[in-house]
Amino acid sequence: MRDAALARNVPDLLRDPFHRWLDKWHAIPLLMLAVVLAVWGIDGGGAFLAASLVTWGIFLRTTVQLHGTWLVNSAAHTWGRRRFATHDDSTNNWWVALLTFGEGWHNNHHANPRSVRHGLAWYELDLNWLCIRALHRVGLAKKLCLGSPVARHSGKNSGADPPVASEMLFSERK
Repeated sequence: MRDAALARNVPDLLRDPFHRWLDKWHAIPLLMLAVVLAVWGIDGGGAFLAASLVTWGIFLRTTVQLHGTWLVNSAAHTWGRRRFATHDDSTNNWWVALLTFGEGWHNNHHANPRSVRHGLAWYELDLNWLCIRALHRVGLAKKLCLGSPVARHSGKNSGADPPVASEMLFSERK
């Protein structure tokens, strides 16, 4: 199931050896960072600084990120507005989007799961998209997929995904 969903939504990541390695060995970078932070802390100020750097750089950061993910997957499937008719109960939730830098525009994400941009209207602040676009402008992010134009939600959920047009890469748009 997982591989089938990945093949459908992110086939380029399945072909990339680095991302396949990262998916399999995700703990290794965290452990390496923990060692670097601990050594840096011990060298710069002792065991207390080392423990503080590892706590903030590994444990607290990971905890906040996981809670943000869980918030999006619970609150944005419970409260909010639906722009697109999708097969699920995803909604766009402004306060979740503010707390998660744009991930709360969850119905937009479910309508176009491959799109790097979730905030589609001028009032849908998407800080993640702004950072990704900045990385693209300096050459660190390439072949950004903005998804497909999707028909607006008609007011009643038919249970079927709306029709989509062909996808375009961000670098192909003018």
